[in-house]
Amino acid sequence: MNALMRLLDGNEREVQRLRKTVAVINSLEPEIERYTDAQLREKTEELRARIRPYVEKYDEAREQRRLAKDPETEARTDAAVKDAYAVLEEALNEALPEAFALVREASRRTIGLRHYDVQMVGGMVLHQGRIAEMATGEGKTLVATLPLYLNALAGKGGHLITVNDYLAKRDACWMGPIYHLLGLRVGVIQSHPHLAAYVYDPDYRSETDPNMHFMRPVETNWYGWPLRQQAYECDIVYGTNAEFGFDYLRDNMAHSLDTLSQRDLHYAIVDEVDSILIDEARTPLIISGEPQESSDLYYRVDRVIARLQHERDYTVDEKQKTAMLTDEGVPRVEEGLGVANIADDVELMHHINAALKARFCYKRDVEYVVKDGQVIIVDEFTGRLMFGRRYSDGLHQAIEAKENVKIEEETVTVATITLQNYFRLYRKLAGMTGTAKTEEAEFRKIYGMDVCVVPTHMPMIRQDHSDVIYKTEEQKFRGVVQEILQRHVRGQPMLVGTRSIEVSERLSEWLLNERLQLQCAILLLRNRLYQTKGLSKEKEAELHTALNQPLAEMDIGRLSPAARALGMKTDPLAAENFEELKRLLQVETEEQAQVLRRALRDGIAHAVLNAKYHEKEAQIIQDAGRSHAVTIATNMAGRGVDIILGGKPPEGFKGTNADYEFVKSVGGLAIVGSERHESRRIDRQLRGRSGRQGDPGASRFYLSLGDELWRLFGDRGRWALGSWPEHEPIESRMLTMAIERAQKKVEERNFGIRKHTLEYDDVMNVHRDVIYRERRKILEGADLRDTIIDHASLMAERIVTQHCSTEVHPEEWDLRAVCTELENLLGVRRLFTPAEFEGRSQDEVLEIVDDRIEKRYLEKEREWAEASGNIRDAERFYTLQIIDQKWIEHLNAMDYLREGIYLRGYGQQDPLVAYKKEAFEMFEGLQSSIQDAMVAVMFHVVPQVQQAPAQRRIFVPVEGDGEEPEAVGPDGRNGRGMAGRGARKVGRNDPCPCGSGKKYKQCCLKSVSR
Repeated sequence: MNALMRLLDGNEREVQRLRKTVAVINSLEPEIERYTDAQLREKTEELRARIRPYVEKYDEAREQRRLAKDPETEARTDAAVKDAYAVLEEALNEALPEAFALVREASRRTIGLRHYDVQMVGGMVLHQGRIAEMATGEGKTLVATLPLYLNALAGKGGHLITVNDYLAKRDACWMGPIYHLLGLRVGVIQSHPHLAAYVYDPDYRSETDPNMHFMRPVETNWYGWPLRQQAYECDIVYGTNAEFGFDYLRDNMAHSLDTLSQRDLHYAIVDEVDSILIDEARTPLIISGEPQESSDLYYRVDRVIARLQHERDYTVDEKQKTAMLTDEGVPRVEEGLGVANIADDVELMHHINAALKARFCYKRDVEYVVKDGQVIIVDEFTGRLMFGRRYSDGLHQAIEAKENVKIEEETVTVATITLQNYFRLYRKLAGMTGTAKTEEAEFRKIYGMDVCVVPTHMPMIRQDHSDVIYKTEEQKFRGVVQEILQRHVRGQPMLVGTRSIEVSERLSEWLLNERLQLQCAILLLRNRLYQTKGLSKEKEAELHTALNQPLAEMDIGRLSPAARALGMKTDPLAAENFEELKRLLQVETEEQAQVLRRALRDGIAHAVLNAKYHEKEAQIIQDAGRSHAVTIATNMAGRGVDIILGGKPPEGFKGTNADYEFVKSVGGLAIVGSERHESRRIDRQLRGRSGRQGDPGASRFYLSLGDELWRLFGDRGRWALGSWPEHEPIESRMLTMAIERAQKKVEERNFGIRKHTLEYDDVMNVHRDVIYRERRKILEGADLRDTIIDHASLMAERIVTQHCSTEVHPEEWDLRAVCTELENLLGVRRLFTPAEFEGRSQDEVLEIVDDRIEKRYLEKEREWAEASGNIRDAERFYTLQIIDQKWIEHLNAMDYLREGIYLRGYGQQDPLVAYKKEAFEMFEGLQSSIQDAMVAVMFHVVPQVQQAPAQRRIFVPVEGDGEEPEAVGPDGRNGRGMAGRGARKVGRNDPCPCGSGKKYKQCCLKSVSR
């Protein structure tokens, strides 16, 4: 039967197909082993030369696509680009066996690791632009070197995206010798310190930080900022997802090609792809502009909201994380704030809604922590602190008011993109993780990637036990602590997974000596209660109730009445009690008994790993495999660092690790889950920390019907179980399946949220794509003269048609208003007189105006030439600044539109359809306003020669009716631009391209302008 299932399994067939290529790679190994180091580098150059012609054809096709001007040419060149890329991919596929064999040999020589065959399979999956699901400990870091090397041969760079700075630096240093031996350069970008970037250099030694050996800092510019482009110019770049995304946004705010960091986004591998592309996909990357002073109103509103009573004054929807005032609550808030009607003040309502959410929906040490006087967001999936991220819409300021810390200044969004849309910019995207198959549908739909499950190198022998389910959360934690104590006594290391910082710290307190003694005393008393005969049912119920009281409200003294009734002592270390406790906890040896006695006397030594201890993450998780180690961690903490049984051996250690053998003998690493996560995938990731590379291990989850998942999403009506004693656990397959159904329900809901976010951001993405593409053309030297003159002509035509309509008699035309507005437009007085327009038709007036516009702009060009200036540079400079200002306004307008668009649903209108329609109109207005401002500035600006060196010439706009461009910062990296939506090569008096035989201004120009 198993053979038949494997035959029908598409994933198994795919793995078998890839194994055939592995056989080819293995056949090359004997020959490549004989190469010298120099010959290995020569082979790299040989492969590059073999691939270069295909790269050149691909680049040529892309350049033709960039220069395409009409839809027909764009479609033809698009197809040519795809064909050229397919040919390039075929060339890389032909080079794959040799390239992979070279990397395997370089790895063996430099870092002493030889890729397994299954790692070769994983490398091929990544090269194909797919997701490789590989179990924890299977060496995904090493696997990535194979496709990164192969794709870097095209000369366009490869990116390895990780979840944090530590892993990016660690992996670059660890794998750097492989690439270096093969003649490739490796760069690293880091978020701390700001804009930090390094290039791997095996000869570099840091004088201040031993952890930065081999990481040579890039050069800095004259402001002292690192030149990140030096890292991006390397063949392979390691960094975090946020930094790659922020660099993309910064590049599209640049004012000079010299300040651009990234090259074309060609190939990327996303490590922990499910965490980055799914868990973090709901949070967009945002770059903020100059801050605005925050209002003290946040503190005032919070003080009023804090006095409200639940249900009477407000209601909370925990699923949606929203809170609303009731009819009774509104007048109480109005009285507290001293206002007549809060509905009349939009800003005040905004503050009240933010304060309600902050007070009643967002919990400290769950959604955020307070550290060094700052509110820092905790990622709900990874458990890591999200430095630099802030909640939007005033929520972050409201939380700061709630926690009574300084309210940071509010900021304005100047650039934003979702991770989904950023990663879809790569020509080829791949990913690797230990858990992705359950999310394959989302990966296919959003990113066009499927998942291939790569088999483990060694068979998986971890024992995954059934879930233990309690009726209450209190009893569940008692069960967790009892299992921790039991396994700790045996010497088995444990990783205890929790959903939040709050729970991890609560469990930590339960492992202190007083709590352990209390719980062991309760265990002994309950055992005696079961053994005692002749007690009435009422007395038994009374004793059980006494023993079920929350531990936080109990102490040993409060157990004395129950102990007297049962005829025993409460001290678990008393001789007779200790012997009974050893039996209950299955203590078998005297050594284990000593460990138990020490735990009761001093508490269980343990490490807590959550966002508060982010800096110590790697070290804590490395030690989690030592005997007797207990590590309490948020479910995703330490991801990316292997837990090695017996602990990580010292550098250069070659002997036998005795602790490793001992840990294996007691069952390997035990995973204890204190709660099910909303996503099954996160639970699988926690389980996957145990059983790496064929090691033994065990896992078990402890659940309760009071857990948040079951409370909010479970089918509670079917599981009343009134006769089920709260202190007794059950292992029910049906109940476990019901909990899994609740998880699926939440997964579907979260997918809907991400899909919803993407649908709205896709609208914004079209705008962003147009702006950024046109902006890049300006940076690359696009000539804007025709755009400015043509749009000035359109603006002039609007003025003329407004005051000289063909639908009224020419004697009623307001020629004086025409002259005044045209002179304001062109920035010069007495350029027109009403007399010269009298007795002429509208077309004749427009011909005069067009001619005068052309002459006026020629005068401006002469002014710039006489001032030794370059008007072409000025056009580009001011256009970029104008678009900065307009784009920021557009982003904020789109935010406001999106916030209120949901109300359209009450009018039986699809909010998304309404959003798309209005967003299109707003973008049309954005493009038009950009071009209006370009004309206004360029016809009004006056060049001034600066006495300093010529290259520092300053262009000063003078006051007029046009808009002044926004000033930029000293880095010149906060602007955007566009080469005009209406840019045309056809002049007003040229023949119309439609073939009518008329002049363009008398034919299609009018319809275009309308």
